[in-house]
Amino acid sequence: TQQMLTGSKLLVIIHQVAEAKSSNMGDIVELAAALPSEVEVAVLSSSEPEAVQEFLGTHGMQAVRYFGDETVLKAMVRGNPGIVLLQDGVVRGKWHSNDTPDAEDIIDLL
Repeated sequence: TQQMLTGSKLLVIIHQVAEAKSSNMGDIVELAAALPSEVEVAVLSSSEPEAVQEFLGTHGMQAVRYFGDETVLKAMVRGNPGIVLLQDGVVRGKWHSNDTPDAEDIIDLL
């Protein structure tokens, strides 16, 4: 928990990879790749690690992966996938994958 509340984090929330909307993952992957290195990208999912790895591999996304309770993840953001921007534990932005921001939008919020 303390690690998540320190620094700038872009959290990609995928409740269940089997139910995730894949059509917007390209925008999320582009966003993650365009961010400066001081913004850590992490994927939170309640799915099995192998399923998450396969899903991310299919979309060419490299990120640290964490397991989370599905109910808690849905309380954080309803989109599947959804995006949450944290800066030192403060929520700076939340987006549904249909509204994936640009890297410049993220940088402006930090």
